[in-house]
Amino acid sequence: MATTMEAAAPARRADRAADTSLAIIIPTKGRPHELLETVRSIARQTRRPDVLIIVDQSPVSAEEAVRAATGGAPGMALRYLWDPTLSGLVSARKCGMAWSESDIVFFVDDDVTLASDCIENLLARYAAEPDLAGICAVDMQGLSVPWWLVLVRRAYMLGPFSDRRSIINKRYRRLSAPELARLFSGGYMSFRRSVFSEFQFEDRAWGSRWSSSIDFSYRVSARYPTVIDPSVRVLHRNPNEQYDPAQWVRIRVDGVFFFFQRNLPRTPRNMLCFLWLLFAIFVSSTMRGLRTGQLARTVCVFLCELPVGFRMLRQPLAEPSAPEAAGRARSGAGTPWPRRPVTIAIIIPTKNRQAELLEALQSVRTQVRRPEELIIVDQSQVSGEAEVRALLAGCTDMTLRYLWDPAIAGLVNARIRGVNATASDVVFFVDDDITLQSDCTAKLAQRYDAHPEYAGICAVDVGGQELPWWLILARRLY
Repeated sequence: MATTMEAAAPARRADRAADTSLAIIIPTKGRPHELLETVRSIARQTRRPDVLIIVDQSPVSAEEAVRAATGGAPGMALRYLWDPTLSGLVSARKCGMAWSESDIVFFVDDDVTLASDCIENLLARYAAEPDLAGICAVDMQGLSVPWWLVLVRRAYMLGPFSDRRSIINKRYRRLSAPELARLFSGGYMSFRRSVFSEFQFEDRAWGSRWSSSIDFSYRVSARYPTVIDPSVRVLHRNPNEQYDPAQWVRIRVDGVFFFFQRNLPRTPRNMLCFLWLLFAIFVSSTMRGLRTGQLARTVCVFLCELPVGFRMLRQPLAEPSAPEAAGRARSGAGTPWPRRPVTIAIIIPTKNRQAELLEALQSVRTQVRRPEELIIVDQSQVSGEAEVRALLAGCTDMTLRYLWDPAIAGLVNARIRGVNATASDVVFFVDDDITLQSDCTAKLAQRYDAHPEYAGICAVDVGGQELPWWLILARRLY
């Protein structure tokens, strides 16, 4: 009797795997050739996904080429979501989740090739172990990583930061069973859909592109089993993205600080492991700086990020309030995409600087996406409305309101007067001596559309690139 039941078990697991639906979500931006190679590997699967969801943030859609690459693969629905206003990897994943109803969600980067039996083995593992909440694939590229580098990574990621991905990838051919793991690689990780009713991707850290998947898998693994399965194999074709060295440092430092703040108690052991990891990032960033000839810049960025991180550690990281949580939900699962685009009003207070004002308005006139409203609050003794209207005569897509009142006293009162005259969703305050880059308002609108939970956005001053690093560091220190 026992033998009969044991013989029937694989058949029951196969039935469960066949009944389990799976969606693959691929965020992509500006890499159509990489995307097509990934799509072709999915179309060749022995068990295709029930739905393939591509979230394309590129300026130009590649939908026609993608549909041709799938070759009309039977049993696989394709949902191509093209939205150039969508910003960031985390937002793209949330967007894909909003269009998925499958039991298993498999996140795949656009430069990942799946082994032909990848999905079949993934579903078989979920069917065989129904208590598993998440499964991460192994990267076959890990075989080419030298052992000394694998061991170095193990040496500097200790305690709660321990990361077994490198050694599992290096040894996957020798492994016959999945290995428990707390940190997943975002480019080839999967979870049961029920997980997303309790957890959501985090995008509050500057380094969220690197740390969001690690933070998410770590929190899930604290409550449910998560594994890396050596039978679920992929090839990450471009594992080492060519970040600018300073950007690489900022992403890593901010991501580590955020991970520590959000997930770990401040015990002496954890603090030592944290400081050791920061030291390792410093050494790694120094080596990158030497290789690229940007040593001084890279070290300065590292030193500048440290006080910001330690200030963050002194303050508790609050969970999202009810309105904020609602805003996050609007940017992710459960909401149709896209939403109504935001409207923008630019408010420019000015006083006796007509030449500067006209130069600022010229940059507004040449925007690739003009604001819906332009409100000028003029406190000058003589109105310059005629020149302004002549300059903007051809801008029929933008409403101009010129409020001339010499009796208005001060910048704050001028801004209040401008706000009272607008009905737009977003108010963009611009001084009369500011020149906007041609895509400034377009990118501002994209960011607000992608993150409805954002209350405010400040632009960057490109003139800051001319400041010497010693002056920036001195300002941060005092």
